[in-house]
Amino acid sequence: MAGNASGYDLSVATFSPDGRVFQVEYAGKAVDSSPTVAAAICSDGIVFVADSYPNSKTLANCPWRIFSVGENIGMLVAGYLPDGKELVRRARSEYIAYKKHYGLDIPIKILVERLALYVHAYTVYWHVRPFGSSFLLAGKDLSGLQLYSVDLSGAFYKYQGTSLGKGKQNVKSELEKLDLSSICCKELSIELCRMIIQSREETRDNPKIQLAWIKENDFEYLSQELIDEATEAAQATIDMAED
Repeated sequence: MAGNASGYDLSVATFSPDGRVFQVEYAGKAVDSSPTVAAAICSDGIVFVADSYPNSKTLANCPWRIFSVGENIGMLVAGYLPDGKELVRRARSEYIAYKKHYGLDIPIKILVERLALYVHAYTVYWHVRPFGSSFLLAGKDLSGLQLYSVDLSGAFYKYQGTSLGKGKQNVKSELEKLDLSSICCKELSIELCRMIIQSREETRDNPKIQLAWIKENDFEYLSQELIDEATEAAQATIDMAED
C-alpha cells in the first residue's frame, strides 16, 4: 500500500487519484488486527462478548473491551484501545447531556448518529488523525433492542448480530447460521464464546473471554463463574464436533 500512496497518505484531507483516503485505511488495520469482539440480539436481550489477551507477560489483567454507556446501553471497542476509550467517554457524555436536557434516556439511533458524526469529523481536517478504533453500540429504548456498528470513517450500520476484529469473518459466518430470535441470552453467550474460541490465533498466550448482556433494560457484566460456565460449554461443543 505504501508504494501506491505516493504522498497521498500524508494528510487525512487528501484523496488519492482513485478516491482513497489512505490514513483512514491505515487506521483500519488497527481494527482488523485487534482481538475479536461480537454482539447479537436474541429473544430476551443483547449479548456482548470480547476476546482479550495481555500485550505483555508482565501484565496482571487483560485490557477490558466491553463498556457500559448507561443503564440500558453497552459498547464494544475494537482496535487501538486508548482511542476506543475516548469514544466511550464521548458516548457517556452524550448520554448524560441528553438525560440532563430532556429528562429522558437518549434513543440509541440518535446516540449512534452523534458518535458517527464525531468520528467522521476526525477524517476531514488535516490537523487531526482518524480514530484507530471502531465500535459496536447496542441497547434498549422505546423502539426495542438495537445494535449498531460504527466504523472509523463515521459510517454506521444496524445489525441483528455482527463482529469486529481479527476473527470477524468467521464469527459473522457462524452468526448467519443461528436463529437468533429463538435463543435466549444464556444460549447465545455459549454460541458466541464458541465462535470466539474457534477464531483465535493459537500463538496467543492466556486469552480471556469477557461477557456482558442487557436483559430487562439493565446492562450487566457477567461474573467470572458465569463466564467460565459459558466457555466450558462452548469448548465442549467444539470438542464434540471434532470427534
